[in-house]
Amino acid sequence: MVCTMKTGFATAVTCIAMRRGAIVFIPSSFHFKVQAPGRAVLTTQLFFPGEPRNQVDSLFRPQLLMNIRDTPLLMSAQFDFVIEA
Repeated sequence: MVCTMKTGFATAVTCIAMRRGAIVFIPSSFHFKVQAPGRAVLTTQLFFPGEPRNQVDSLFRPQLLMNIRDTPLLMSAQFDFVIEA
């Protein structure tokens, strides 16, 4: 679980496994549950832009694409969840 700061900002760190030689039918994505205090939980997933399998995933929506920034040492992604408090 990751709790946000008072500003609503949070950071999550993960790694992406390389799938060499595997047959994969779904795109790479991050799964999240987001909740404001006293509100219902929003369960969703975020997708990587340019992933060819996005187009064949029935859950894919362009609105769920992350903003990606690659650097020589790492990849960072940003997505703004807007939920009613």
